[in-house]
Amino acid sequence: MKLSARAAFMANLEASMLSGFLATVDDPKINDFHKNQRRISVFFVVLISIGFFQALWVN
Repeated sequence: MKLSARAAFMANLEASMLSGFLATVDDPKINDFHKNQRRISVFFVVLISIGFFQALWVN
């Protein structure tokens, strides 16, 4: 079974996050990953909120 380097990296990253190990590591790549994950989450919350308020405004 052939596995790309990116897929292996993401699998290792996910496994480390589940075990809680990454909470104690000060690595720039991990910090960037957490920042991007937070930004994406905030973006979707804002997008859903705008859609909700727009639906209320129309009715």
